Amino acid sequence: MLRKKAYMNKGVRVPIAIYLLAMLAVCPLRKAFSAQPGETAPAGILRPATEAQGYVIQATAPDGKAYPVFRLAEDSRLVQNVRVVLSTSFTQQVLRLDRYARDLLLHKPGRAREQRLTEPMYLLLSGEEGGFARFGFWLEGPNGGRRLVMAGYVDLVVRRLPAGPRPLPTLS
Repeated sequence: MLRKKAYMNKGVRVPIAIYLLAMLAVCPLRKAFSAQPGETAPAGILRPATEAQGYVIQATAPDGKAYPVFRLAEDSRLVQNVRVVLSTSFTQQVLRLDRYARDLLLHKPGRAREQRLTEPMYLLLSGEEGGFARFGFWLEGPNGGRRLVMAGYVDLVVRRLPAGPRPLPTLS
């Protein structure tokens, strides 16, 4: 005989489905997943600034640490495809959850001005293996001016595709 599992709470049996529905109704995390289709969590797409030899440019911050220099990725078919994936897939739900967690941290005393909480999540289109979150970089503008961004970013390895129609680039 099959029995439905129940959640025990101070001697009161509540079916799990009812418990979960009640939790979702009052749980603030539901807001991270309930944005309207037109609302997307921001994500900056970057490319490394390289020297003539292909090495990523490094610049020293006032604290003496060297950080890589990146530029906003110029509009291309690849960047458009990445934006589609970032705005319509499970990745967008992760970005929303991250944004929600940052918003919660911003409401703690003394954290309202932390750049790592106010900047968008950044994705670096790179030719080098990465995948782990990194922190801190210089963002170079079109006029060559740079600003230090103390926020997180993740490397995404982008490989060239063979000629021919394909819906999305190979991302790993």
